[in-house]
Amino acid sequence: MATLPLRIECRADSEPWVIEQRMFDTLNDFLQPSSQMTSAQAAQGLNDCFPLHRADDDGIVEQDGEESKGEEPESFLWEMWDLVVRVAQQVPYKHPSQDKLAELVKALRDLNSGTRVDIWGIERKLWEDLPLLHQQILETGNTFNLQELHTNEEKRERWQSFIAFIARLTSDKTQPEPIFAIWALRYALEEEPDSRARAYHTQGPTLDAQMPAAVEWILVSGRVLYESCQSSDKDERADYDATKGGRNFKGQGLSLERWKFWKQRFAQIQLFDQVREATKVLAKEAVEEMEAIEREANVQKV
Repeated sequence: MATLPLRIECRADSEPWVIEQRMFDTLNDFLQPSSQMTSAQAAQGLNDCFPLHRADDDGIVEQDGEESKGEEPESFLWEMWDLVVRVAQQVPYKHPSQDKLAELVKALRDLNSGTRVDIWGIERKLWEDLPLLHQQILETGNTFNLQELHTNEEKRERWQSFIAFIARLTSDKTQPEPIFAIWALRYALEEEPDSRARAYHTQGPTLDAQMPAAVEWILVSGRVLYESCQSSDKDERADYDATKGGRNFKGQGLSLERWKFWKQRFAQIQLFDQVREATKVLAKEAVEEMEAIEREANVQKV
């Protein structure tokens, strides 16, 4: 497989920080299709960049003419997760390296560093708690305007890659928050215009742009989503306003009713004349996967 072209994506007027460059080099080496580096080795490489774990000559910076050691752990974690998420957006959403990146995060979580950090007054385990990963994901997700996806190919591809990464973290329960699944599926399936409106007859390109990310959630982490839909022990965060339904679905959080609605909409899109054939194929794959998940769950109940 060809080399995966990844960039550190610094601002135009800045150079990468030496530790940022080191972390990027680890990620870049690990994610290449021909790489022999294991996820455990890559995780250890990132761990070694953490301020409290560096060798004595690492991370030296100049401040007012004097040398100063490192930075605060919280600052490092923001920078590290931001870099990881930026790299994730460069990996095509169906590329095998999406799986590798998710494996790396899981390997970090399983790394017993014995270090604890204070995050906003609360003691967190490094890396077991993956401190600030969830916050960085939310911050990045909020930078996307989903209404632009059908007119901006670059942003659409980055959104699809971002979702592919988060869906994989959700699938193995490294990142258990389902909010991005709800956002992607709500925008793709719950906001259909009124059939009497002009927008109803021009929504094909919008559906074409939304469908890959929506279907990716079902194909990659559909079983986890269905499990949450079935659960009577709902996460308290599932009730806040961000998880409410779109204009055609009234409800919040994950539920069997919402799952059924999504499946019906995928089935309808298979027959929708305005969308591309590739979009119809994706919608069909989603329906088939949802039905397979339901059958498996029914068998387990017996």
